[in-house]
Amino acid sequence: MPTPKQLQGAGLGLRRALMGPFAAQLPDQVDFLEVAPENWINVGGRWGK
Repeated sequence: MPTPKQLQGAGLGLRRALMGPFAAQLPDQVDFLEVAPENWINVGGRWGK
């Protein structure tokens, strides 16, 4: 089991303000990118009110 000193990856909550900088500086390799559309439209997904 990894310890905190053996961090293998990190998560980032993608916000609209980050889209421009992210698109302008795409890394050569991305291991995993998850896009959750319910966070981007007014449906609200499972937890929507």
